[in-house]
Amino acid sequence: MISEFKEADDRGLWRGAIVDSFLIDFYIPFLPLEKSHVKMCIRDQLRAEMASFANPEQYMRDHFDPDVDSIADQMIYEPPGLQKFSTAGCKRVSNLVKSLIVMRKYPMKSEL
Repeated sequence: MISEFKEADDRGLWRGAIVDSFLIDFYIPFLPLEKSHVKMCIRDQLRAEMASFANPEQYMRDHFDPDVDSIADQMIYEPPGLQKFSTAGCKRVSNLVKSLIVMRKYPMKSEL
């Protein structure tokens, strides 16, 4: 497997000592996640954080779907123009959901 990995490309990890010293047993490529997959991650994370809301049932009814879309729109997608694949997968979802919860708990009030 490693020899195939080395021959396939003359860039990247193949030159690294970690590969030469056989510390990598398997190389598993990960396919990028599409926006629909990222939305699934967001839904799961929001459901996991549901106890943070004062009235979870009302939140689900009034804000859940718009918040999923809002968080998904904050993610970065590639290629430019097509915006189909998430550059970070679902890694940023947890932090974005927690930020949303804080904003919902402590809304900014206009001083004007």
